Amino acid sequence: MKKHIKLIRFWRTWKAVIVLGIALILILLCVTGCTRNISVSDYCLLYRPVYADYDNDTPETIKQIDSNNIVYDTVCDDK
Repeated sequence: MKKHIKLIRFWRTWKAVIVLGIALILILLCVTGCTRNISVSDYCLLYRPVYADYDNDTPETIKQIDSNNIVYDTVCDDK
């Protein structure tokens, strides 16, 4: 009977730590299952430059489009 009481006390003491550990392991397994490394050659095949509509786009949008296109030109220029 004393062994059961010790086991119950142990479970009450460590229950939150055990549950938190299991939850952390499950979260890490889910996160690592969704990641995928994309190589530079895949990026260059998938991405296409974006062209701005200088009459209708805001200056901030044009600035963001230009910076994306600069990255594309830098990474994929020699491919």
